Amino acid sequence: MAAELATWHDVTALATLVTLVVVDRGGVERGSDPPGWNVERLRIPALDVSSSELRDRLATGRSVDFLVPGPAILCIDRLGLYAGGR
Repeated sequence: MAAELATWHDVTALATLVTLVVVDRGGVERGSDPPGWNVERLRIPALDVSSSELRDRLATGRSVDFLVPGPAILCIDRLGLYAGGR
């Protein structure tokens, strides 16, 4: 997704407000950091799970424990994301 940042709305202002965390996944070639952004890189072990599968699991009330970090699960729950889930 980092390669598509230039297409985001008001990307110049956004770049001044946030630190972009880029997750390097196994099997995907590492791109260069986008210019003008404060970038932190995070390396994670490769998991054989797609974002579509995670959304489906959440929407049908199945657990994503051990597939999604705990703080992210709390945020999903707090904001009621992926309705019908957890």
